[in-house]
Amino acid sequence: MKKSIVKNGYYIHSEGRSSIGVARKIDYQIELLSRHFHVRELEIKVANRKIGERIIGLMPLYSIPRNYDEVLEQMQSPDFVYIRKILADKLYINFLRSLKRKYPECKIVVEIFTYPYDKDEFLKWNTWPFYFKDRFWRMQLKDVIDRFVTYSDNDIIFNVPTIKTMNGVAVENITKVCRKNNKKTDVINLIAVANLQRSHGYERIIKGLYEYYKKGGTRKLFFYVVGEGSELKKLKHLSSKLKLDKYIIFCGRKVGEDLDIIYNQADIALAAFGLYKVGVQSISTLKVSEYLAKGMPIVTGCKERALENFQFSLELPNNNNKADINKIVEFYDWLSELPQGMAGITEEIRNYALQKVDMCHVMEPIEEYIGF
Repeated sequence: MKKSIVKNGYYIHSEGRSSIGVARKIDYQIELLSRHFHVRELEIKVANRKIGERIIGLMPLYSIPRNYDEVLEQMQSPDFVYIRKILADKLYINFLRSLKRKYPECKIVVEIFTYPYDKDEFLKWNTWPFYFKDRFWRMQLKDVIDRFVTYSDNDIIFNVPTIKTMNGVAVENITKVCRKNNKKTDVINLIAVANLQRSHGYERIIKGLYEYYKKGGTRKLFFYVVGEGSELKKLKHLSSKLKLDKYIIFCGRKVGEDLDIIYNQADIALAAFGLYKVGVQSISTLKVSEYLAKGMPIVTGCKERALENFQFSLELPNNNNKADINKIVEFYDWLSELPQGMAGITEEIRNYALQKVDMCHVMEPIEEYIGF
């Protein structure tokens, strides 16, 4: 019998290990790809530049100098290259074009984290130069890459076919919740764990709670906000202004056992409610995958691909209206009356996560495209 030849590939990122979370994902993706292929990691680094070179590099027709030539020289007959998205500019396009010219049979796959991303990545004034640069060059990507990996519903991005998958996690590495409340009570504990950005939209929850109590709501809802970020100050101010400080608990950044303690007293996890601000209508977020791995029922303000036809989730409208807290209360009551109880629900959600968002599962469409 003829022995099959294991394909040779490279996993490329641009200084991705500067973030602990991204570094962890890189390691796991490489580990999974290595089950079927020979995979080597290569890092694209930004060159040291003087202040004048930095300013010139902001212009659309100029590029951010990176060690593309060095990376290209390290490659030996690749069958595929997997790249974490890099800002498109002239040198990046030239790098991909050189790679394609040198190895025409090599499949070039680029992971794109959020799409559309213009309103997300280029919102602040100091990112506008990168916006014009990316807009100018990204339409040439169709000539130099084979597939985008996307967590959206898009079949085509910038005239490039996509591989649609989920934002995955290593489920077994995430501690399952052990809820203290297994029966229905008048108290409902909500949790949101996030590096708080405008796209999380938690002001909708705060305003919704204000409206709920203004109209005579009687249930006690406590909202535990875990994390820091650019929106934290605004959310604290809004909570104080609406006199909701007794219901909204800002916990700061928590990890490990400290975070598990808060999770264990929570009934429902809250995903993002402000994705309408960045033009996103459908997404697969890492946080929802983490919530599923924890075994948490979820309320979200946008279509989440991982939650399609998933009974233990509630989707609220993707707009700037106050969140309808009555619907969250009804969702909790429905959950608490199910015969399996909260502990049984946790187990079902955890098993669902293993089948839907575990990294072993979400990498399969990519592995199939590369070809074993």
